[in-house]
Amino acid sequence: RSMKPDRGELLGDFAQDEGHALEAMFRRTLNDPDLARDLAQETLLRAWSKRDDYDPSRPLRSWVFGIGINLLRNHLRRRKLEQATLQPLGDLPREGREETPTKRLAKAEREEQLEGAIRALPPSQQEVVLLRYQEGLSCQEIADVVGTTPNAVSIKLYHARKALRERLRDAAEETG
Repeated sequence: RSMKPDRGELLGDFAQDEGHALEAMFRRTLNDPDLARDLAQETLLRAWSKRDDYDPSRPLRSWVFGIGINLLRNHLRRRKLEQATLQPLGDLPREGREETPTKRLAKAEREEQLEGAIRALPPSQQEVVLLRYQEGLSCQEIADVVGTTPNAVSIKLYHARKALRERLRDAAEETG
């Protein structure tokens, strides 16, 4: 027996170590914890059933997340949820800093504007923005997940950021 773990062991380790990140991606996109758990489990089941197709020279995380993104796309297409709500992007707790109600309200309004601006992006730009800024994937990893080149990902990110800046500036001018 070789010293390298087999694909099944790798997937088992991935499910244990990274399954929560996969579920979190679905939860932020769908804002439905039960559906997120179901899609994460379905992703892992599909990865398991296709484990012989996995090329160990490629990152496992990108391969599994790619399966997940495809399931998510299919789900959104089937349910016509392209404008699904996102979890607030700024939910991280801030230790040792008390925010006044006015600051919390302003922050919530900014987050709501950002989420609305992200939802207004084309689905392919939404995907790369979420994978980059919420999941922290590199352009190469995103390219592996969505089945394109790192350069194409960079271009989509550029256009998405430009569109977000314009929408947020317009929103600020409307409210300010």
